[in-house]
Amino acid sequence: MTKITIVVKSGVDINMNDYLSEIPEDFSRDLPQYLRKALLFIHLHIAKPISIADLACFSCVSIRTLERGFNKYFEKSPTKFIRDMKLKSVHRTLLEIDCAEKGIITRVFLNHGISQTGRFAVYHREKFGCTPSQTLKLRTRSKS
Repeated sequence: MTKITIVVKSGVDINMNDYLSEIPEDFSRDLPQYLRKALLFIHLHIAKPISIADLACFSCVSIRTLERGFNKYFEKSPTKFIRDMKLKSVHRTLLEIDCAEKGIITRVFLNHGISQTGRFAVYHREKFGCTPSQTLKLRTRSKS
């Protein structure tokens, strides 16, 4: 897979592959500018709670336009898209982490702007087939 990056004014190099992989192939070249802005905003704020109102404002469109765009191009709402991006980021962090100390999973969640840890753990299990603690154990077991 070719690495697609964008560089924002601050000089931050952003790997867009995580975001663009969510787009059906036939739409990837025709993604509207407001959705590209939304993806950038999500990336830059993935570790914080993201409101749909802020996302729409940054993208210079109404909330309804944003919702229609996400449903058309990603076949999910902006809220679900953001949750899926946070899930991927948390999962990747748990697989890369070197520490298995008590409370580490909660800290990873909080560092990703997730306050409802119990609900998010359920989403994690639904998406990846294992709980966050099982994911962490996979990493710990593979290091032994």
